[in-house]
Amino acid sequence: MLKTCYFLLLFISCNAISQEYSIPFRTGNFWGICDKNGSIKLEPKYDYINPNMENFRWYIYKNDKVGILNEKNEEVLAPIYDSIFREPVHSTYNEYLVYKDNRLGYTDIDGNFILPIKYKAIKKADNDSYNKLPLKFFVQSDSETNYKLINVNATEILTNIQAFKETNNGLFIIEKDNKIGVYNTVKNEWKIANTLDSIKYFDHKDFYGPKEAYSNIQYYGIKNKVYYLFTRDFEQINTKITNFDDFFDPLNEENIAYSVEETISSIGKPFEIKLVTGEGFVTDNSYLSEDHYRTRLKIEITKHKNKYSITTNSISFNASNSKKYDAIKLLRKTYRDKYDCTFAIVKTKDKWQILDLVKNEIIPNVEFDTAEFQDNFRDVLVLTNQSKIGIYTLNKEEPVIAINPIYDALSSIEHINPLDDSYKLHKVYYFIKKDEYCPVGSNGISYYKD
Repeated sequence: MLKTCYFLLLFISCNAISQEYSIPFRTGNFWGICDKNGSIKLEPKYDYINPNMENFRWYIYKNDKVGILNEKNEEVLAPIYDSIFREPVHSTYNEYLVYKDNRLGYTDIDGNFILPIKYKAIKKADNDSYNKLPLKFFVQSDSETNYKLINVNATEILTNIQAFKETNNGLFIIEKDNKIGVYNTVKNEWKIANTLDSIKYFDHKDFYGPKEAYSNIQYYGIKNKVYYLFTRDFEQINTKITNFDDFFDPLNEENIAYSVEETISSIGKPFEIKLVTGEGFVTDNSYLSEDHYRTRLKIEITKHKNKYSITTNSISFNASNSKKYDAIKLLRKTYRDKYDCTFAIVKTKDKWQILDLVKNEIIPNVEFDTAEFQDNFRDVLVLTNQSKIGIYTLNKEEPVIAINPIYDALSSIEHINPLDDSYKLHKVYYFIKKDEYCPVGSNGISYYKD
């Protein structure tokens, strides 16, 4: 048992030590990379580094040009290109579509060119996020109005393609020589011969679902105004139906559980700030709550002439630190109708402050006029003081921090993966002050220096 505990502690310790992060860091007008504690890993030299880390790659900008930086702080693509787009967007096997001088090229994740920068248009023939299929591309050259399907060696597989539309797993609806079919770009073969006037995906019509007899139909095609159906195995089914509506059952309104308006109104906001003193004070009332271990707790507000005090029945509550306040607000969790027992908002004279209910202590150096939740940042309490912005975080899975309201706005909240792709994300809050981005970590460390 002791050996098991020892190895468990050793594993946790090693895992915690291995958590390294690369985080954009600003010094004046230039950007570099720092670690989680703010120590510089790459001296600031870029005009900007995009805050979104994608597959351990950063977009870097210099002199209105863009490049790519990897997790080793190496330029896999120097900032000399007009624009770069990640393809496919949702895959760990991403490559990059690279623009320069009105021409396109294609590189792998490490900046190695798969297709040179010479095409007018490039579309990868697989945008599947889960299967790594052989690389093939629809390309268009300057002198061409049609597309060609080529492989990584630029070998032509299919030519004179007038239009194409992806369905799934390397299957494309392709128009060639004014006729349309379905082509498998993995096996390089037509699954539905290009002899039809049109082909479309067969799944629904408005809110109507297909009749049971057609539940296995994947595509429908039209040729000379006659309908042709094709199963998921590309078997052709002939019918006598000439009216497309006859493939579908009428909409059953009784099966509609709720309208869009009802859905939106039922979502609401997860939290609200409730005044429990002044007009909101109720004598002998308890506000139900629960701690991290789901222990039932109570928050009580007591009135003393024109002052109020707050207590909880948590065993960690330090009653010896209790003080009297002019007003008190609590955080109500609307989806469970419970109150947060970790903090309260208290007012002394003209300023509001945050009271840590666990320690029963005021968080120092953080004063504000208002506190509210915004739709864009639902997991933080936005603090405003004389038109300046700060935050108080509510995610109990991370260290709770309060950032003094000294910024002009909160632009975004970014999630940084550790470089070993394990353990947990590190949040970075991107504030704006005097038109400059000011990143601050969820550990309270500022990743900028003016």
